[in-house]
Amino acid sequence: LFPVKSLECEELSFSAWTTDLGTVHTLQRIAIVAPLSIFYVYIEISDDQSSAKQLYSPSGSRLVNIYVMTSQVIYSSLLPASVEWQSLDVVAKRISLVSVYPSDAQFTPTVMLTACKYDTPISYFNDRPYTVDTHKAGIVSMYENQLSVLFRTFENGIFVFSMADQGDLLIAQIVRGTVHVIFDFGSLTHSIISGGVALNDGEWHELHWVHQFDSVQLLIDGILMNTTTPSGLYRKLDFDSQIHVAGRPPDDMSEGIETSFHGCLARVVLNNVDLLAELPAQQRRKCQMPRPQLMTIGMGGFVEIPFSFLPFSIEFRILPHPSAILMLSDARNESLLRISINQNGYLALSANMSRVEQVSHPAIVIGDGSWHSMSLMIWGARLHVDVDGLTVMWLEGNIVRSIAKELAHFHLSAVGCYRSATVAFRSANIFGNVTLDTCLYEYRCAPNPCENDGICRHVTLTDFQCLCKKNFEGRTCHSSRLFRSCEEWFLEANRPSVKNISLDIDGGHSLRPFIAQCERSKQDDVDIIATTVYHNLDPSGLFVTGPTEPGSIRKALRYGLEFDQIDRFIDGFESCEQYMRYQCRGGAKLMTYGYERRPSSWYGTRNGQHGLQWADAPPYSRMCSCAVNSSCIHNRFLMCNCDSGEDAIDDGYNPHMQLLPVMNLYLGGTSSTSSLNVSIGPLVCFHRLVFDAVSFLSRDVRLSGSQSFLSSVFDIALHIRFSHPRMTIFTWESANGQRWFQLYVAGGRLIGQVVNGGSVFEIEGTTAINDNEWHSVYWEVNEDGMFLKTDQDSTTVEMPIVLPNTYTWIIGSRTQHGLSGFAGMLRNVYLCGKEIALASLLRKTHGGHVEVRHDSR
Repeated sequence: LFPVKSLECEELSFSAWTTDLGTVHTLQRIAIVAPLSIFYVYIEISDDQSSAKQLYSPSGSRLVNIYVMTSQVIYSSLLPASVEWQSLDVVAKRISLVSVYPSDAQFTPTVMLTACKYDTPISYFNDRPYTVDTHKAGIVSMYENQLSVLFRTFENGIFVFSMADQGDLLIAQIVRGTVHVIFDFGSLTHSIISGGVALNDGEWHELHWVHQFDSVQLLIDGILMNTTTPSGLYRKLDFDSQIHVAGRPPDDMSEGIETSFHGCLARVVLNNVDLLAELPAQQRRKCQMPRPQLMTIGMGGFVEIPFSFLPFSIEFRILPHPSAILMLSDARNESLLRISINQNGYLALSANMSRVEQVSHPAIVIGDGSWHSMSLMIWGARLHVDVDGLTVMWLEGNIVRSIAKELAHFHLSAVGCYRSATVAFRSANIFGNVTLDTCLYEYRCAPNPCENDGICRHVTLTDFQCLCKKNFEGRTCHSSRLFRSCEEWFLEANRPSVKNISLDIDGGHSLRPFIAQCERSKQDDVDIIATTVYHNLDPSGLFVTGPTEPGSIRKALRYGLEFDQIDRFIDGFESCEQYMRYQCRGGAKLMTYGYERRPSSWYGTRNGQHGLQWADAPPYSRMCSCAVNSSCIHNRFLMCNCDSGEDAIDDGYNPHMQLLPVMNLYLGGTSSTSSLNVSIGPLVCFHRLVFDAVSFLSRDVRLSGSQSFLSSVFDIALHIRFSHPRMTIFTWESANGQRWFQLYVAGGRLIGQVVNGGSVFEIEGTTAINDNEWHSVYWEVNEDGMFLKTDQDSTTVEMPIVLPNTYTWIIGSRTQHGLSGFAGMLRNVYLCGKEIALASLLRKTHGGHVEVRHDSR
């Protein structure tokens, strides 16, 4: 090691694949100097770890509750002066690198670290909690809070407990391998956020609970598992005068809350205060945990264990496939009793002398990736099976005596991991695919990688399958079969002129599909396509009469879209409009109510503002349509017909897109002799901008922009028309230009290429499409392969891929010389669900040799 600075935090560098830092450090950042490549990072915290721990980073989209487990990767640089630093916040004693893509090149990477000595002792706890004085430790009430706990255990336990007198609560615990954080900011209605599977495996894990006013997140081992919004009105967390660590005071009220902790703690930090450093010296114990025997049974393997004593106790985490978990056999290896997973995923017991299958009661789903305990015991004429501490199945009578008399072997065969402190796996008879002293089960369904409500199912110990909902497909149900716009829908022949359809405007990303009406008409021989979204207000309108104050009658309009959908929907059109009708009777006024001459009725916009105009009058002008052309009743100086005091109507189409759609109505200002009736039409939009085609006249020009990509799934969708056999269409590259996604043409066929860490991955279309006709293209890349679809022809390539982080996208030439770019026409481009309106971009850049083509059919 070569320290650059003699400070508490040092800049270290070493040339090795693995290095021991000597003592435990906190790693703040890392960089690698080596030939262009990518590396996984593994760390060890204590000497008795069974295996190094791989680092992960969070990715995904909160809007669809998708949080994908992505390995932390480090990009190497050729020179120390140009390294790419990667931020870390991990505790480690040893660090190792593994090349993502092994090569024949012989080299040793140089690792550069910023590391700080970690002086807090790692301690073992065995039902011996301690308390931290809140005032002395400097912990105060805050609107933003963070709790980090680095732990290892085999059991249920509690990490932190704080219950303030006024009801504020913070409890972090692990129950059956899942972390639960219970919190309450004083509303007396506590919330729970949970995450993680099989964290009671005796390995090091870290929970990170983050509260930022209205948002609460839970990360496990660097992976974002869950997020929620606190209940109640309060957001400041007050703490008890004493915070309990690794236990809590006994009481009769905290049902479901663990009372102690058995295991090791390496870090307990609350709001940047190191709680573990407050552990009394006399309670500090070296982290040494007894380990149970471990075993993995793969497909086709099984284990035969000679009967020696009862109860027979094991723990297991198995795949959710119908199979036998435990079989009892006689000396001839004939089955006496079988405990298995049935077709519904529940535990079931059957004996060869009985034709009745007994399902566990209560019904327990055990194929969930968690560790479950099972104990089988025979007492005289009674046999009972306990699972997770509950007696769920039993037999009685002579059949039990017969089983006890003939029992010779126990058989384990369900695919999964097993552990036991009493059963000697090494002394068992092993057949087929069985591995001792390790668990090879990598649970990949938490967090759920399946998008769009897809259901994750493990198919092997290391792989999963997504069961996709209707209209979605692909490895992770990422791709939508629905049309993105009415313009797309009308491309197919023989479409009716009006139809209600489901649209998915971002093609399977965070925005949910919704129902819209597509209508096509002609105006001056030009196709006009209107996209209409309806709301829940009755077409007859909202009638108000009797004494009411201005704005006191409120009505919310529901369009079947979330706010973010509405924004993306409207922003993608050239124009939108909404019909508005205000009918007044008996002297009801619209904009000049009472002596204050203030509005009596108005509407709410999608931005939460009040619309203080009616129809096509200027925004916020307190005017109606008649005032624009001086046609209001009696007096051209009136702002609205309904300000005349006579029975009248103010109506028209509101074209102001920033005010649309009408989200709420605030009506009033009537009396016992007056009334009003308000009608709002549907939202109607015209001319989807992304559908404007642009024509590239030279292969040396380009259009470019920036959009960060840090996700686990890449996709691009577009319509294309060209005739040249070899061109570059699209490139999305990193800031340093060393990694990219690229879509190009060779021999008239489309090829999708990914370059990352010096490795190249490609997928090729099945047919040539350089026929000067329009073609629809969709290219998707995920961590397990690529998918390329052209019209109805598709190709899939399965391979592990680390997706590059990219920033600058280019359509056309990367170099702007050498005729390397694109010549042809493009439209309808969606990059990772976001529209790229090429025509709008072209108008802003005024680029030469690229032009908009309005008639692009």
